[in-house]
Amino acid sequence: MSTPVAARDRVGEAATAGRTAGNPGSQHTRELCETNRASMAQEPQPSRPDIARELIGRAEQSAGQPWPPLPSESSPLSAQGLMEQANTDYLRRIVDDHGWPGNGLVGKDGAQAAATLALRVSDHELQCQLLSLLGRAVLAGEASRRQWAHMYDRCCVRDGTYPQRYGTQYRIVPGGDIEAYPIEDPPTLDERRAEVGLPPYATSAQAIRHRYRNRIRAVGSWPPTAAGPTPRGEPT
Repeated sequence: MSTPVAARDRVGEAATAGRTAGNPGSQHTRELCETNRASMAQEPQPSRPDIARELIGRAEQSAGQPWPPLPSESSPLSAQGLMEQANTDYLRRIVDDHGWPGNGLVGKDGAQAAATLALRVSDHELQCQLLSLLGRAVLAGEASRRQWAHMYDRCCVRDGTYPQRYGTQYRIVPGGDIEAYPIEDPPTLDERRAEVGLPPYATSAQAIRHRYRNRIRAVGSWPPTAAGPTPRGEPT
């Protein structure tokens, strides 16, 4: 049986891979760039449009909902919790049957929907496994480096041991403000973000704060019924 320590160790291995990918001269980074350019050159029709439609529908249903709580936070069973669990079960079945649902299987929109659902998985062990599958999909030209960067950060945040590397994960703090989770080596953050196709951190931080404030104006508070730090992610 896998343990939380084993899951943490897998995140540590991903961190090592992330540092290798962060070196502009590394073979790994060159492979990422070449495979992503190749995937952009042609966009074939997905082989399973039915799965694509289901993934997109589930991701749209989850959009705008508070993110699942971290392991240190308690959350009562709710309709949203049941929906998130159903989405996790569906994604697990797809991965078991087909591997990571990448561009070839479900198209770019379906692949993005799969990445969005994976970010919301509350099972940390499974999320670490999905991170590994997503990394292989990137190297095969079936997913984007941006998607991998979001997933990597999310696993680090959920683990609680490693700082996020790309600055994509935020939390709501007492008083209602929003801030990023701890970030590895902040002075070089924008260099790392550029390597995976993310805009400068200041641009994204401004956008997510604007989005958060709009939600507060719409519903009075955000999340509507949650207390304490609740994870958010910048748009993928």
